[in-house]
Amino acid sequence: MVLRGVRLRRRSTVVPALRYYCAQLLSRWRVAVPALTLPALGNICLFYLVPLVGLAIRRASFGERPPCRPPPVP
Repeated sequence: MVLRGVRLRRRSTVVPALRYYCAQLLSRWRVAVPALTLPALGNICLFYLVPLVGLAIRRASFGERPPCRPPPVP
């Protein structure tokens, strides 16, 4: 019974906060959209594209395998 009251109280505080947050995002969408998307694009570029570019450069200069790696054993 006590948990039900806590959940209702928590819900009654979270819903107005989310409404206010969404209203601010919609009212200032020219600032909000880049502020939310550019960090995500930065993380994608940093953690996914840099290793792929490095691998492409390595393969272009050394061929299919790097020179220090022995061939795989069948």
